[in-house]
Amino acid sequence: ISYQEVAGQSFHYQFNDFDTFTFSMAISAKQCSKYFYDTIIIDPFSRAILPADTTVCAGSSLAITGTIVQVGSNVDYYWSTGDSNVMTTTINNIGNDTTIVFTVKDTNGCEHSDKMNISVTRLPEVNIIQGNRVCTPDSLFLTMSYLLDNTNLSAVHWWNIDDTLLLGSGFNMMVYDSGAYTCELTDDMGCTGYDTINVVISSLQCDIGNDLEICSGDSVKLASTVTGTKNNLSYA
Repeated sequence: ISYQEVAGQSFHYQFNDFDTFTFSMAISAKQCSKYFYDTIIIDPFSRAILPADTTVCAGSSLAITGTIVQVGSNVDYYWSTGDSNVMTTTINNIGNDTTIVFTVKDTNGCEHSDKMNISVTRLPEVNIIQGNRVCTPDSLFLTMSYLLDNTNLSAVHWWNIDDTLLLGSGFNMMVYDSGAYTCELTDDMGCTGYDTINVVISSLQCDIGNDLEICSGDSVKLASTVTGTKNNLSYA
């Protein structure tokens, strides 16, 4: 380590590891220079180590375990999450990018910290579109749109109200029965998003009785019987 004095400036040096360092300083005035030498010994100290930076899905939880290279005894250690003297801290419902710091402090008052950056990927945004009410024996064509956050599409699945995987999984689905239908999309990071739509299939049957034979000029009164869903009926 060398240093040349400049008027009005101070000298700072951060030691990041233990070792023996030789320090030299030169003081110059006009054509003359004076050199000073000294040795600085940094004793071994305890160090905190965290895993490498990582990326998680929004809303997920993450357990982080730190490691301590301990020198001496009776060290204290603590997390930026508020936990102390535990080797593992857990972060729940992660919504934004964050940095976790793990610090160890030994009996000499020396502290050492390590940090871990956590990046958050938004869940896929899924939207089921098209109408949701048709009449038997018609079918309903459901389709989905989606938005991904810097990832690629991995899988698309459709589910019904009984949590049964439907055949023909893809961007579109033809349904014939009433119920709740869910489209689930997974990106290549394993992040999953979904949307649900309630489908109502109206089943109506009308019966006006058996065929009749009447004489010309006679009249007959017909009565109809309607079965099935009867909301907001009109007759013609």
